Amino acid sequence: MRARARTACLLAFFAVLCSLIAPFEAQASEEIVSFHADIEVLPDGALEVTETIDYRLGAGSDMWGMIRRLPLSVHSANGERSHISLAILSVKRGGQRAPYELSRQSDVAELLVGEAG
Repeated sequence: MRARARTACLLAFFAVLCSLIAPFEAQASEEIVSFHADIEVLPDGALEVTETIDYRLGAGSDMWGMIRRLPLSVHSANGERSHISLAILSVKRGGQRAPYELSRQSDVAELLVGEAG
């Protein structure tokens, strides 16, 4: 009987411990709530893409930001590889200009939006 009581106490202790840790993990979570892209074909054939991303960090976080990786080459249906020219026109957060950095690595551009961690 003592062993069962001890096991029950340990299980209860771990259950309480897990319930205390779970809210902190939930607060630190992050998620993309919505993603929308407007694509306009310009007269010269170029595409102007406006992405709207609703991105939320968990409560209690003092940072904000995200990394967006964009391909710099694509393969056509017949296997030909084409390179993409990329220019960032603006980055905004809540309608205001936001800090960002753009780096290019072989066939991928990495856009870091927000404050450095």
